[in-house]
Amino acid sequence: SHCEGVIENCAVAFNSADIGGGVSHSGQLYNNIIAYNTATQGGGLWKCAGNILNNTIYGNSASASGGGMTDCPSNIINCIIWGNTAPTDSQIESSKDPDYSDVEGWTGGGTGNIMEDPQLVDPENGDFHLQVISPCIDAGTTVPLDADFEGDPRMYMAVLWETRGDGSFVDMGADEFIGLVPEPTPTPTPTPTPTPYNEPPQLEILTPSGDMELTTDTYAITWIDSDADNDALISLFYDIDNVGADGDEITTGVSEDSDIDLFDWDLTGMLEGIYWVYGVISDDASTTVTYSPGSIMVSRITEEEIRNHLLAIQAIPTERFIFADYNRDGYIDIADLIFLMNWR
Repeated sequence: SHCEGVIENCAVAFNSADIGGGVSHSGQLYNNIIAYNTATQGGGLWKCAGNILNNTIYGNSASASGGGMTDCPSNIINCIIWGNTAPTDSQIESSKDPDYSDVEGWTGGGTGNIMEDPQLVDPENGDFHLQVISPCIDAGTTVPLDADFEGDPRMYMAVLWETRGDGSFVDMGADEFIGLVPEPTPTPTPTPTPTPYNEPPQLEILTPSGDMELTTDTYAITWIDSDADNDALISLFYDIDNVGADGDEITTGVSEDSDIDLFDWDLTGMLEGIYWVYGVISDDASTTVTYSPGSIMVSRITEEEIRNHLLAIQAIPTERFIFADYNRDGYIDIADLIFLMNWR
């Protein structure tokens, strides 16, 4: 239709035109249902200069652009603009930004707009009333309209439990929902299933326990372990100090459930030095690291080296003194030679 006056409380549907399939060049548009009209541009509305208040503009289409409306420069307020189609600008093209309207996919400006399914009763079969679950109920703003398209009063408060729109209780679209919207039943927060407590596995390295225990070929590392569900594994390492857990592996994959808490460490290839032992016990939930209370001294000093040192034939280098001073008295003397001869 082409009308420069007021179009109010009308259903404009299933029309077709080259431009402005539903309404073109109109004045004011109040409480109208403009649906299923087609055009090249402005499937629903084209060049409507007056205020567009509380209209439901639904399911219109344009083959070029502006499925819902195009070139409408005045206020667009409290409208439902949904389900319109076009290759570009399927809802609104070249028009003033809407306010307090439900516009499908709207990313432009305006105040109080929403982008939620308006939940109309059965628009495909001509029923454009709002369902009780419609987000458009009470979501509009004050306009100079006393009634909806059927004569029901505007500014009817239907939602008692929250403020929507500007608080005036005006609905979006041509229909004013008359009734009460029940407060939704809160979705209960599911009680999370508690994670079963897993007692961390425990490990205590028993040996070496003394200060620089002397060894050359093999050494028996012993420990005490525990794990509530008997699924932990133990790995052993040696380190040049007793911090950091940054040493080298001795063995791995020893079951905590084993009855033998002992590992014979083969030292035949180890360089001369002082070493600490630490163990790592792990299950699916946690890991525990513990160091031995003492250290091991691997000495490669020979009886000949001590004799040559004592006879002043060839001195043992200062950095190796600790590996020859077996009685730890600060000297390399005959007592150290005797100890070595008896020990080996």
